[in-house]
Amino acid sequence: TQRNYTDQLTFFQKIRSFDIWLILSVLALGAIGVVAMYSSDGGQFSYYATSHVVRFSVFFSMMLVLSFVKIRFWHSLGYVFYFIVILLLIYAYLYGITVSGSQRWINLYFINLQPSELMKVGLILFLAKYYHRISASDVNRFKYLISPLVALLFPVVLVVTQPDLGTAFLIAAGGVIVIWLAGVKMKFFAYLAIAFLAVAPVAISFLKPYQKSRI
Repeated sequence: TQRNYTDQLTFFQKIRSFDIWLILSVLALGAIGVVAMYSSDGGQFSYYATSHVVRFSVFFSMMLVLSFVKIRFWHSLGYVFYFIVILLLIYAYLYGITVSGSQRWINLYFINLQPSELMKVGLILFLAKYYHRISASDVNRFKYLISPLVALLFPVVLVVTQPDLGTAFLIAAGGVIVIWLAGVKMKFFAYLAIAFLAVAPVAISFLKPYQKSRI
């Protein structure tokens, strides 16, 4: 099978199988970030520009290293990773570090961890594993729609209360796209959109002034 073939690839074969356009796109975004930070530092490699280069180099290298991990490993961790991040979000809500009015970080002493960033991946892993276990004919049955909807809404609500409206939107968008790719019919998204529009005025009334301004 294709999966067994992928697992048996040698180190150099995996390197040659890299998605070159994906790598070039990430490098291009990183380069744009360097230029932006260089400009914000007054045309010199000061704190922000240097910090960006170092962090981008570290995490770009991590991306390449993690790409060698077999996909079955990530599949096995789908639920576990999601619930660990949920616990981290709850901990951040209760005991997290508050900066500029937002309580979204956990102090790990060597780094301040933002669990909401991990949830962008955690929700996708959860939903991918969930739909992997469901037959295509059952995807649109009501009882199989409840779990993914709860799995999507719970972290979104936690992130909104930090408050971090932008990240909550990105988490929700990632989850909705996975649900759509799984084969859920458009009528359910229409129902969800109507419900969202119905509660939007009430939800907006609880937002901070700067969040209302952004909307």
